[in-house]
Amino acid sequence: MKIRSWSLLAASLLNATTVAAQTPPPRTWLAPLGAEAGAGAGMISEKFDEAARQELRKSKRIEMRGDTRPAQAATTTGADPRVDQAENLRTAAKASFAKKDFETALKQLQGALAFYEEGIAAVNRLEAVFETLGYLGACSLSLGYDDDAKDYFNRVLAIMPEAAPLDDYPVQSIELFEKLKKQQAKKKKGSLTIKTDPPGAIVKVDGTERGASPVTINDLPRGEHYIQASAEASGVAGAKVEVKGGKAENVELKLSTNVGPEPAQPVDPALVRDVAKMAAEGKLGAPFRERADQIAELTKATCLVVGHVEGQGNGYVLAAYVYSPEQKQVAALDESRFRADLSSVNVQATTFAHAVEEACNKFPYDKIVVGGVVVARAPAPAAPPPSAPAPEPEPKPKRPLPPAITLENPEPLEGRDEDDDEASPFYTEWWFWTVAGAAVLGGAIAAGFAFAPEDTNSTKVDAEVKW
Repeated sequence: MKIRSWSLLAASLLNATTVAAQTPPPRTWLAPLGAEAGAGAGMISEKFDEAARQELRKSKRIEMRGDTRPAQAATTTGADPRVDQAENLRTAAKASFAKKDFETALKQLQGALAFYEEGIAAVNRLEAVFETLGYLGACSLSLGYDDDAKDYFNRVLAIMPEAAPLDDYPVQSIELFEKLKKQQAKKKKGSLTIKTDPPGAIVKVDGTERGASPVTINDLPRGEHYIQASAEASGVAGAKVEVKGGKAENVELKLSTNVGPEPAQPVDPALVRDVAKMAAEGKLGAPFRERADQIAELTKATCLVVGHVEGQGNGYVLAAYVYSPEQKQVAALDESRFRADLSSVNVQATTFAHAVEEACNKFPYDKIVVGGVVVARAPAPAAPPPSAPAPEPEPKPKRPLPPAITLENPEPLEGRDEDDDEASPFYTEWWFWTVAGAAVLGGAIAAGFAFAPEDTNSTKVDAEVKW
């Protein structure tokens, strides 16, 4: 059975002319841009903060959280706005795929999948989710992200072992899909026990009804599955779960009549002060990330920005950092320098707002904070002249990082196919040699400090980034 239906196709054609090919904007939280008391820096920082926020509120490229645009509250109408957003993105992605614009299609599909999974309890036809996974696999393979393609296709086959590749797939995607299908048929089955609060709800697994809760299902292929539960009086619930071999996995769902995204929660001012103080002192290690993750959980933000204003000469400078909760990485923005007058503040605040937009839409991996030092990626070497010998083949490109992919957590060895490609040695990565060089330079600097008089006003930097 193919992951396609005439109803889905009709819906896609109906919306194709009205859907803009956009990706969901990152949800951005901006800490108050503070300053040390004295010398007028406090008042200037407040003006800068106000101007920057005003610019960011007008942006269509980010969604401000915990500020002026609260998350849309859950409703009792049975409609989840996230599902509508997912449908629009999926439709736009299929149009991009047909044009062979795989980069755009990949981003749109990743956004669609994130919205579908956030609102899985209210998704009426899971065929749309399966189709999204399939197109994600085809896009990934077309872009050279072989491991991602295998992951997405295996997810489809765990849900629908008898699925066939879509006719729209390129030949190489069809071949890979059929190969993985044969491998999937040899894998062991797993078990899943589903309970609901209150009990007695009708349970569906991957869109197929499996009885009333509590219920145990013993014939599920290993991999990720979508669970939905509903009861007329108690509401709905849903989750994505991973089924493994051996002991049955347990899932408990709490039914609710509220459907829609959870609203952002207020953040404890003490928590805000903590992250602001750490950023001002350059302490961007594990304690900073831990508190930033707490803020992200409360505000539902996917990008956090923290900055600090200091006096410098006759003017001021803003040092700001961007933190990605998904990737557990901190990056440094370029410093903003401005004078103590309103026009200069407004100009630099606008520039800062645009930099935040760029950083949150495409996390700046070329400027990562490592051990308290901002490490910049070296520029790519110039192309050789025509007479030069042909360069060595480029290594397989790394997979891109969507709203729902984590940078620092490696994939576990368990469950990977035997023919998966080996990871590139760490010593071939740009950051290894950059950090190694920084370590040598840091040793030389440390030696100099050992013989220098103590500076009681120096700032201790304790930033830490995991690779």
